[in-house]
Amino acid sequence: MTATTKNGRRKILTFSIGLESYNHAFETAVIKEACALVGGCTVMRLIGYWIEGGEYPDTRYTGPRDEEFCFRVEIMVMPPEAHATYRTMRSCIQQVARKYAMEIDWVQVTLTEAHSLNFSVKEWMNQ
Repeated sequence: MTATTKNGRRKILTFSIGLESYNHAFETAVIKEACALVGGCTVMRLIGYWIEGGEYPDTRYTGPRDEEFCFRVEIMVMPPEAHATYRTMRSCIQQVARKYAMEIDWVQVTLTEAHSLNFSVKEWMNQ
C-alpha cells in the first residue's frame, strides 16, 4: 500500500490581491515569504470584474464594469496556526506592496476548513 502523508484537518488561507497589472517582483517576494512561513504555496493569476458599488448589497448592479488583474496565494496550515499565519501574511503583503510601490487597496482573505489527503504517485509507480 502506498504511504499517505500529511493527513488531517487543515485550514486553507487564500489571499486574493487585486493589482493594476502583473508585477513579477511583487509576486516573487510574496511567494518567497509564504514558502518560508509554511513550506509552500499555490498561486493563481486571475482576472476579476467589478462594478462600482458592488461591495454594497443590491438586487442588481449597473454601471461600467472594471477589470483588474488578481494574484491569488493559497496556503495550508494547521488550525491553531491560522490566525498567526494570517497576520504574518497580511504584514508581508503590506510591506512588499510598499517596497514595490504597488497601488493595492483591498485584499480578500478566505479561510476554509479542509481535510487534507496526500499520496505519492512516484512511490506507487516504483513498487
